Amino acid sequence: MMENAYDRRLSALSEAMITAWQTAPTPPPITMPNDARASRSDAGAAAVIWGWTARVMRMAEAALLLHQNGFDVEVAPLLRSMQDHAIALPWVVEKRGRAYQTLAREKANGCPVSNWPKSEGGR
Repeated sequence: MMENAYDRRLSALSEAMITAWQTAPTPPPITMPNDARASRSDAGAAAVIWGWTARVMRMAEAALLLHQNGFDVEVAPLLRSMQDHAIALPWVVEKRGRAYQTLAREKANGCPVSNWPKSEGGR
């Protein structure tokens, strides 16, 4: 009985969070003071923040649907990815352009940031 009450509260909270995200205003346009690398990196960081937040929310929707239909084992990878992105978001918010440049290098070189030594700019 306790598990069912917890499950209902968690589902209600998840649905409220998803609804809040879906009804939130879109971010304002980004105006760059110039075409310098730093300005482009700050704009890129804003796009990453928005994109990762959208990804977390969409994965939450999928996880909720899977759970409601009895696919709890299949939810685990989504929850892990949601957690990873949610943990990394404050790093991007704090470091902005530097974080974006790190992510761009990761993508270009195929080297995950999570595998970098901490002294080289990893999380």
